[in-house]
Amino acid sequence: MRIRRWRGQALVELALLSSLLLGLLFAGMQFGYSFYTYNNLQKAVRDGARYAASREYPSGTFATAVTNVVVCGNPGGCSGVNPVVHNLTSSNVIVTMTPAIGVPSVVTVKINGYTIPGPLGNVTLTNKPSCSFRFIGRYSPG
Repeated sequence: MRIRRWRGQALVELALLSSLLLGLLFAGMQFGYSFYTYNNLQKAVRDGARYAASREYPSGTFATAVTNVVVCGNPGGCSGVNPVVHNLTSSNVIVTMTPAIGVPSVVTVKINGYTIPGPLGNVTLTNKPSCSFRFIGRYSPG
């Protein structure tokens, strides 16, 4: 008769522990996705800064071409190409040129205002990721 009293114990334990384990699994997946997204942003910023460091400055399409490289990996434009990261737009990319003695010396590319969904809430990036390279391109003032 003792066996009948304990028959549902395993089912109750499974129900209690499975909800905890599923929650942990979901949180781990969300953390992994957030980490993956940030790494893709970091690579896109690095590629954009590397591209900008070797271009002619200033040219009429300098900032636009660098932004296109960061957003979609193509300096010619993003038509028909998916962005590198979901919901990344050109308004999230900041390209700055730091001069030294009136000549550009360092180019910096940053992401600002992009929101990554996380397990405990959304994370909005402010000037991160960021990458700087020494400008080795051709400088042709006005």
